[in-house]
Amino acid sequence: MPSGDVVAPGPDEESACRVCGHDDGDLFWEGGWPTALICVCCGNESDVSDASLMGVRNYRGYWTGNGAAWHSPSFKPPDWAILEQLARIPAEWR
Repeated sequence: MPSGDVVAPGPDEESACRVCGHDDGDLFWEGGWPTALICVCCGNESDVSDASLMGVRNYRGYWTGNGAAWHSPSFKPPDWAILEQLARIPAEWR
């Protein structure tokens, strides 16, 4: 595979944050298990706030209700569009 090609996650892998939809290719869930990855956008840690639909929705509401600030602002793209990112949340976690 050529360098720079992104491989789509398998059926038991998730690279999009369940809370905010941020996806840089790092896996939040691998083989159906959480990786303890912390989202650079919303600060969600896999398996802490995103193990249930209610937890995901509660954290998302808290994050957006408090201004949707980036957890690690240096990773925020200059052309960031929150609605486009939220649209990438997997359907089962909306």
